[in-house]
Amino acid sequence: MHSESESHCCEEMLRHLSNVDMPVTYCGKFREYGIENGDGGTSYQLIAYCPWCGTKLPAPLRDEWFDVIEALGLEPEDTRIPVPYQSEKWWMHPETVAAPEPEHRPTGASETGERGK
Repeated sequence: MHSESESHCCEEMLRHLSNVDMPVTYCGKFREYGIENGDGGTSYQLIAYCPWCGTKLPAPLRDEWFDVIEALGLEPEDTRIPVPYQSEKWWMHPETVAAPEPEHRPTGASETGERGK
């Protein structure tokens, strides 16, 4: 989950994130730092401060990401999510990310996709 393009608060954080044997993780898409749960899955417990230097970590952007995806008329698992929203690019370089238009239904279309009569 670590993104090499992202800078971190200290060298120790970067070193631990770069070591696959350490339970520290970073998700660039959501700007989240965490400690892996160790259950064999991908879940982790969020942390708010760096365990090595004590720096307050940036606020996660998970809720904002879900708001954007919902505004686009997409679901989180949708394969049509634009590439910039699949990484940290959407929040690191918003000036380069064109906001895609929400999906439009034809006039008179119902929620099931059927045309009105």
